[in-house]
Amino acid sequence: MSSGKKAEHFKQLLETRISELNRVLATAEQETRASAARHADPADQAAAEYERQSIVHKSNTARQMLRTLTQALAGC
Repeated sequence: MSSGKKAEHFKQLLETRISELNRVLATAEQETRASAARHADPADQAAAEYERQSIVHKSNTARQMLRTLTQALAGC
């Protein structure tokens, strides 16, 4: 495979992964809004907070990877 074809293939992989990460972020934002409802039971509140923190962590990880891939794509 020529280096031009390899570069184009790599660029396509980056663009695909960037699209996937954008979908992950959109889903995480929807989940965050959906779980924002108040819970009367302390156990429910704790479970909801744990889930919220998990979603925030997933979002932060996706954002960091998105930045990295976008920078790599800009370098192609």
